[in-house]
Parts: sequence; C-alpha cells; structure tokens
Amino acid sequence: MADDRSKKKTTAADKKPTRKPVKKPDPYIAFLDTEFNAFDYYDQNGGKQEIIEIGVVVMRSGKVLDGFRSFCALKNGHTLSRRAQELTGILPVDLETAPSFPEVIEQMNVFLDMYNPHYIYAYGPEDRTQLLKTASLYNIAKAELYYIYKIKDIMKDLADAIAVNSKKKTKLSLSLKDMCKLCGIDPEGMHDAYNDALYLGKCSDKILNNQMDPDKIRKLLADKTWLSGYRQARHFKEKRDELLLDDEQLRPIRYAIDRLIAEGQYHDYQLQAFWDDLMIVTGREPEYD
Repeated sequence: MADDRSKKKTTAADKKPTRKPVKKPDPYIAFLDTEFNAFDYYDQNGGKQEIIEIGVVVMRSGKVLDGFRSFCALKNGHTLSRRAQELTGILPVDLETAPSFPEVIEQMNVFLDMYNPHYIYAYGPEDRTQLLKTASLYNIAKAELYYIYKIKDIMKDLADAIAVNSKKKTKLSLSLKDMCKLCGIDPEGMHDAYNDALYLGKCSDKILNNQMDPDKIRKLLADKTWLSGYRQARHFKEKRDELLLDDEQLRPIRYAIDRLIAEGQYHDYQLQAFWDDLMIVTGREPEYD
C-alpha cells in the first residue's frame, strides 16, 4: 500500500491566483421624444408636418446623466398650426430664433457622440417616422441620421413587462401618462419633448425592472377596459339645442340606471354610456366622459 505521506502537499504558494471577473459597466441608454407641427387641415404647409422640438435624456443604471433639448425653426413659408400650439404650448415666437432642423440634428449628434448610447428608445414609432420625414424636407445626408435610424420603439417591451407582472395579457393601448400612473410619477408639463423623454426613461427603468405595484396595474387595466367599452357604447357626440326632457322626467330614468348598475345585470360602462347619450340628446353635458 502506497504511503500517502510521500505525496507533496499543495501549499498556498503553489496555488495560482484567481482573478475575479471584471463587471462591465452598464451601457448608456437614451430616451427621445419630439413634438411636431400637427395639421389644422390636411394640406396645411403643403401637407408636410415637421418636427418643432426634440428632447433627449441619457441614462445609465437607472440614473439620469444628461439631457438635450431644442426647438426647431419651421421651414421658410410654413406656419405653426393652432393645434400644435394648443397641444404643446409652443408659440410662433419660440421658433423665430430657434436653429433650423438640420442644425438641431447636428447639435444632437454632437451631444450623443459623447455617450454613444447602446440603445435609443422612443414611445411608439411616430417620433422616428416624423424625424425622417422632416429630414427629407432638407435633404439631410443619411450619414447624419445615424442616431435617428437607431431609434427603437419601446412600447411593446413595456406592454409585455406589464402583462407579465399583472399575469394578464392585454392589447389595450397605454399612453405615457398611463405609464406614469403605474410608476407613481406625477407628470407635469407633458407634450414637452424633454419632459416626455425624461418620463419615458424613468418609467421604462421601473417597468422593465418590475418595480411596479401589481394592484395599480390591475386597477389601470380595469379602468382602460371600462373606458374602451364606454366609448364603443356611446353613439351621440353633439348636443341638441333644445331640451327634450326636463329634470323631473329624467329622475326615474336615472334611478333605474343606478339600480341596474348596483344589481350588476349589465356592464356598468354600457349603462353609463347610455345615460351620457341621453344627456347629450337632451342638451346637457355628459357625466362620465
């Protein structure tokens, strides 16, 4: 039998030092939003909508690091639509001294070159589409649009994460405002390109990392389901000039509707849509819309 004592023992000095793997830093991620000159009527400005504001936020590991924002002057001869002014709060005077769209793209490229983000996200496909359409008005070289071509729609990724977290598949369309509700963010100044990019970045970080309250998800999805059904059940939109029924005549109808809602014999959104239709055709304002 061999003597095990003859075997050489391995000492600490004989062991090869092991290196701990170096963790790569998280990549830079950019979130982008735009505002554009929406039509008041179809052939306004020659039927060309164009970008009037760009906002970008750069994040890493869930933290906001830097941002870029700029108005974009309109093409010569184009005017700012009333609809765009009401939606965004941007006024003609804001665009009078703004750089041209090609200049803003150049400035944005310089800004993004500092970080070379691994991903650039927008909420929905429209921002990328409108940026490329506006670029075509100025014949901007494709090489200058490198970052625009990198923009990805993050809407589906967020919807999938919400569905997994709520354990319920849904095809309901959720707005950025809805996303803020889910994440406990009180949005101020929406339809501002920089603010919306900032909200998108913060919401995306929370949603993709499952930092949401499941009860809030279920409530929001229930509210959206109700609203979708309510809108489908409504038929009338414009008020009649004359009152066909007075308040005394409407009272028993309202009582019957409230009773049916309480008894759960019909979907509440159908009954509430019916009541609002009745309000409209009797010259009143809808209650639930």
